[in-house]
Amino acid sequence: MNRPLDKASLLDGLTTRLFGRKLFVFAEIDSTNACARALADIGNPIGTVVIADHQTAGRGRLGRRWEAEPRTNVLLSVLLGSGAEFPIWRWTYLLSEATVRAVQQSTGLSVETKWPNDLLIDGKKCCGILLETAGTVDKPFCLGGIGLNVNQSRFAGDLEDRATSLRLATGVEHDRKQIFQALMDSIEDLYDRASQDGGRSMLESWTQRCITFGRPVIVRGAGMNLEGTAVGLSDDGGLVVRHGARSTTVYAGDVTISDPTS
Repeated sequence: MNRPLDKASLLDGLTTRLFGRKLFVFAEIDSTNACARALADIGNPIGTVVIADHQTAGRGRLGRRWEAEPRTNVLLSVLLGSGAEFPIWRWTYLLSEATVRAVQQSTGLSVETKWPNDLLIDGKKCCGILLETAGTVDKPFCLGGIGLNVNQSRFAGDLEDRATSLRLATGVEHDRKQIFQALMDSIEDLYDRASQDGGRSMLESWTQRCITFGRPVIVRGAGMNLEGTAVGLSDDGGLVVRHGARSTTVYAGDVTISDPTS
């Protein structure tokens, strides 16, 4: 069932007006985010999507490689707004919430989020999101990369205990076209709503799903080694960690929940 992605098929039945209407499909590419950045530089509009069957240099947060089997997953990047609609940092949470809704609609699975960009099924990561900003001071823009494990059947090394896919979680293969179209619908619906309320209702929904808040956490990296309790988001999207009588806002680094069994 691991058929290659096809542009005409992906567009057939797509009901959005913006997201995914301009679509670039590759059998193999180095990075969909790198391609999307180049497309933005020459004036392609918001909602433009780059999707690939395989990435040779896919990236996650903190410069990590994103590993995925060819023809099994949804690996895409989408051109996003300039920050005029709502603060740019809220795009990470919008894409996360949209992906959760698309997965639940398509599979019936229960999906949780973990700050800042992970989607979890039964405690294992099934999706990561990478937000990047680019452009100039006068014409900024951002783009979002989504890597969703759909039909991958195994993970190598220590990923076996930490990662999962929709197929592994349900025992059946899933139609990547259907998931792509559900994802575009979800992004556009949340974008329309967020353009009206600044993303507040979307952020409330995301926050309710997030398993990080109220839990003891360890934050490492970015020059930080911090232990405390994650208490919520700051006004600019950082993770507020209370430690003793103080609070620190974290914007980058590895966040581990230190009571995973509770």
